[in-house]
Amino acid sequence: NPFWVVVASPVLAAIYTRLGSKGKDLTMPMKFTLGMFLCALGFLTAAAAGMWFADAQGLTSPWFIVLVYLFQSLGELLISALGLAM
Repeated sequence: NPFWVVVASPVLAAIYTRLGSKGKDLTMPMKFTLGMFLCALGFLTAAAAGMWFADAQGLTSPWFIVLVYLFQSLGELLISALGLAM
């Protein structure tokens, strides 16, 4: 999680700056919705990894964990930043 927060924070800041300069900034409810969607996508990725991609011993690729942390961290960045801004 800290890795993705450090990596994704500047990327999200650049996206917000670019959208703001074009006058297409996302509203707070839209950012919150997107953050919740990304968190849900993280849980769905974990569930899919266990249900459909596990081998006979129940093991999956560690890359699924990387994806889960990516989605959860992006969702956390979107939601927690809004909470601090309110």
